[in-house]
Amino acid sequence: MICWPFFFDQMVNSRFISKVWRIGVDVKDTCDRATVGRKVKEVMEGERAETMRKNVIGLSEMVREYVEEGGSSRIHLDQLIDDIRALSLEASPSR
Repeated sequence: MICWPFFFDQMVNSRFISKVWRIGVDVKDTCDRATVGRKVKEVMEGERAETMRKNVIGLSEMVREYVEEGGSSRIHLDQLIDDIRALSLEASPSR
């Protein structure tokens, strides 16, 4: 992924993508034709591109684990849904 953050949360997202998860590169403030070309080559070719691919595979495996039946995100989402349902039952008038 090539990131060119412009405002608000894009700066944080770009930092996570390039520095924390290491699945892309940040273009920063300058973006001309040559810069874009270099960044495209960086994410498509070479050792850094291979590292990014491996990181993406690792992240996708983690996400699958978290959202499948019994995964932590799945459990928390189910709990949230149950809580919302319980609140809506409490708030509805008795008939």
